[in-house]
Amino acid sequence: MTPEQRYFFDLTGYLHLQQALCSEELELAQQAAQRYIDTPNEQLSSGFEFISEREHFNWYVHAFAFDKALEALTFHPQTWQPKNRERRFLTLRYSQQHMVRENPLPEGVLAKLSPETHELVATLPFTEIKAIAERDVVHLT
Repeated sequence: MTPEQRYFFDLTGYLHLQQALCSEELELAQQAAQRYIDTPNEQLSSGFEFISEREHFNWYVHAFAFDKALEALTFHPQTWQPKNRERRFLTLRYSQQHMVRENPLPEGVLAKLSPETHELVATLPFTEIKAIAERDVVHLT
């Protein structure tokens, strides 16, 4: 990752990977994102919300869980490539998942997620290794 890419990721929470998705995957993800954007805040499920307080972009909270097409990007072969199988934890962004927390995500968000993503976001002691980190390919069920 270049310093510019790292800065952009730190600022926005995502990284633009050119040609990482095939046209069908991209279209499904774009449609899902547009559905989230078009849904009024008061109609969003519990745990999802739109926040417009940031200067440079709008923040759609927990967008990865809004639709299976977006959740699937979490484990996409172009981005899911853990090189170090000894990693203590995997994160969605910078959430520290070794800290003791009862519910890392709101119930409404957890209810939409696949079991594989539940494992990814689960809180574990710092010394534990998530089994999902051992998998080269992850398919959502």
